[in-house]
Amino acid sequence: GRDGVAFAKVQPSADPAGTTGPQRRGLVMDAATGRPLPPAPVAVDRVRLTFVDARPDARPEGRDPLPTTLNVFKGPREAWITGVRTYARVVYPELWPGIDLEYGGDAGALKYHFVVHPGADPDRIRLAWQGSTGLRLDAAGRLRIGLPRGALEDGRPLAFQPSADGREPVAAAFALEPGDDPAAPVERLRFAVGAYDPSRELVIDPAYPVYAGFFGDSSYDRGLGIAVDTAGHAYISGETTDPFSQDTDAYVAKIALDGSGYDYISVLGGDGYDAAYDVVVDAAGRASITGATLSDEASFPITLGPDLSFNGVMDTLVAQLSPDGADLVFAGYLGGELSDFGEGIRVDDAGFVYLHGVALSSQATFPVKVGPDLSFNGETDAFVAKLRPLPDAAEVRDNLVYAGYIGGARSDITILQEGTWATLSSGHIGIDDQGALYVSGQTTSEADSFPDGDGFGDLPGADQTWAGGWDAYLVKVRPDGSRLDYATYVGGAGTDTGKGMAVDAEGHAYLTGYTDSTEATMPVVVGPDLSYNGGDLDVFVGKLAADGSAFDFLGFFGGDDTDAADAIALDAQGRAVVVGYTESQADSFPAKGGPDASQNDRVDGAGDAFVARLVAEPSAPELRDNVDFAGYIGGAGYDQAFWVGLDAAGGIYVVGDTESEADSFPGGEGLGELPGPLRQAPGGGDGFVVKLAAGEGAATPEPSALPPTEPAPTASRPPEQGPTIFLPLTLDASGLEGLAAAPAPGRAGGAATLAQAAPVERSFDDFCDFGVGWAWEADADIDIRLDVDALGTCSYIMQRLSAGAYGATSSAARAPEDFLLETRAHLAGGDGAAGLMFGASERLDAAYVFALFADGQYLLIHIGDQTTRLGSGTVAIDPAEPLALAVQAQAGTLTLLVDGQVVDRIADAGPHAGRVGTYVEAGEDDLPHTSRFDFIRVSDPALP
Repeated sequence: GRDGVAFAKVQPSADPAGTTGPQRRGLVMDAATGRPLPPAPVAVDRVRLTFVDARPDARPEGRDPLPTTLNVFKGPREAWITGVRTYARVVYPELWPGIDLEYGGDAGALKYHFVVHPGADPDRIRLAWQGSTGLRLDAAGRLRIGLPRGALEDGRPLAFQPSADGREPVAAAFALEPGDDPAAPVERLRFAVGAYDPSRELVIDPAYPVYAGFFGDSSYDRGLGIAVDTAGHAYISGETTDPFSQDTDAYVAKIALDGSGYDYISVLGGDGYDAAYDVVVDAAGRASITGATLSDEASFPITLGPDLSFNGVMDTLVAQLSPDGADLVFAGYLGGELSDFGEGIRVDDAGFVYLHGVALSSQATFPVKVGPDLSFNGETDAFVAKLRPLPDAAEVRDNLVYAGYIGGARSDITILQEGTWATLSSGHIGIDDQGALYVSGQTTSEADSFPDGDGFGDLPGADQTWAGGWDAYLVKVRPDGSRLDYATYVGGAGTDTGKGMAVDAEGHAYLTGYTDSTEATMPVVVGPDLSYNGGDLDVFVGKLAADGSAFDFLGFFGGDDTDAADAIALDAQGRAVVVGYTESQADSFPAKGGPDASQNDRVDGAGDAFVARLVAEPSAPELRDNVDFAGYIGGAGYDQAFWVGLDAAGGIYVVGDTESEADSFPGGEGLGELPGPLRQAPGGGDGFVVKLAAGEGAATPEPSALPPTEPAPTASRPPEQGPTIFLPLTLDASGLEGLAAAPAPGRAGGAATLAQAAPVERSFDDFCDFGVGWAWEADADIDIRLDVDALGTCSYIMQRLSAGAYGATSSAARAPEDFLLETRAHLAGGDGAAGLMFGASERLDAAYVFALFADGQYLLIHIGDQTTRLGSGTVAIDPAEPLALAVQAQAGTLTLLVDGQVVDRIADAGPHAGRVGTYVEAGEDDLPHTSRFDFIRVSDPALP
């Protein structure tokens, strides 16, 4: 510029939506119009933002030096410019008396704000937009800057005063100043600022665009993990249903800086169920994922390691992508002969990969090495592992620094209900700069066996008394993996579930989750709220001392209905950002500022996602005083946040699942002009991603003037690389050859047809996923088949007559009041059972179960407030042969059938309508019980 300052947009764009350049007296903006055009002159609208009555001799000063130097080689040598220093911020001090103007960058966009020093008058700030067709404010307080060919937009301003506890918000808004001619367009504005302390600094921060959108297709899709790189790109992971094969695959998506589209989408999987439960990105931009897979090496895109052989029922999936997402650095398995899967992943500065997850396999087949515990402890354990940066050795243990268990004699994972989807969970992980690993979770193991089979012993810990039921826990693993440094329970007499965790630079571990324990037994201290707030569940948040010996704070967060947290992240000021799910309305939930101050659900029982940022030391008596901001994210349907990431500027990125549509998500009123990677919800349950800009907690996400981005076609991987697809995907005619006519393997129809409609078939390969389901179609006979021949089997550990493991359920999977429900089951040995579930509620807390045990005993039970046995008996069976099981519900009578023979009829008034699925449980021998189901079919209730 004329004052010797150059403002560089580091992120290049092939089709920019205009350019912005400061000059001494103002800001010049060029707005390119339209979308991609044929070769022709491009129309440009130019407006100039000027600073009215500002000091004309104000000189810029660079702040926060950057390591980059700038060199410009143009023209003859004497015109070259070399060795120019760069800065993250440029300040024009005393632009008005006592008022500084500061420029900086975030998410590829230029950002400015004003700093009003003590004693200065913010009313001196006057801005004028020259060249616009007029200024106006919309209903949300956003500034609309008219242009001949469109409009620019500036978000509602945010003002605050820095304090020892963070930021104290100050009310602020734009105020227009009409000129002398009332008919002329308005060009000038100022800031209207509410009450504040004039003896302290005031920052007026015009908001800048954020984004929100969906991802997925018309099938079932989930957003489960999120990470943010140093440039501010968000990477999301989860599971998606292939629209052609109906396989569930893992995916990683890198979102463009402005949120308008994807830099890449990579789908990874085989011919079984595959999901990426967590993602992390390293300094080089390589995304690493972990999760679960049922795909063996014949179809999974194995690359290098850590293990190229599928080991059992379900294995941990671990993979790393190249920075452009177009190649796999490595991809492989970790596990034993039963079900094992990864839930958390971290990568240190040296490239070592840390994993955490669930293990049902014992040390006989799981590749234990070094520690922290080399022996499986009973029922289910958590596992931790540290991988070499490039796990390319032929033997899996040679790719491991350590691998071992965390747990006790009982179960150290649980089946949780999150939103509309039930999932297995064992918490999460964090690492510090010394390479120590921190693990959260929940356990029913008592102090004589937890956390390593032998009890706490001499390990330090804040609370080492098991309080009953499920207790949350935190443990710290030494850098070499040989043993634990500390271990503690976190909980009371109820059910306490440890979910998200994070670690600060001083080694304090932060934990969040949900609980129904009240302050009578929960060891609350300091805050954020020392009283349970009511409802089925409350969020809890805690900070543990660096040595694990005591809590710096531990308390509740929520309203008078169900509140559950899933993830936590820390900003540079030590403030905890917590996300999750809530059914509490704003009259009891501590909503403060935003992003949305009111709950949005319009469906009975549906709730919203929430995001909240606590102050660094939440010790005030009132909960709201311990909150910087808190609000809802959601629409008319069910919305759940699963993970949160932060960027260096404090921007907040939230990922989760939604059943809301674009007309109501993310703040009740729809997307509006807000940019997003996908602006229409494809249906069937979708993932979502939302970015809240730094300091934007007091405002609804602001719309952007950027035009929609057209996704560029991206080629798929070569066939020899395995079935990895990179989307957005464009298929030409050759790519579609034979696709339409090719039947899905192993899928045969077969249900009887109702007189008024032809049958409709739904097939799934991902039976082991609790969330898989289907939608009913009116007046049709639905034939749902789950083909697991190429998939393997599903294994669970349960107690007889406990809630069991449900397969094939979704919020839309409902049986009518009268139906015939059938399956063909392959029972395993032991005294476990397999069967059918029906009449389940939305939350799976009530259901009928028809269970058949290998010894021929059958039971019909109803699970509600209490478990009621409706029928029982014994039938002669050969457990080594496949068994046809069926339940007919008709006219208030339930008929049970085994291999086509009626074994019982029970008069029961029901209702029997609701979700349906299959059921697996272990017997009293507590051994893993494995059953396989060839299909599940619902059809006309008439018996053959």
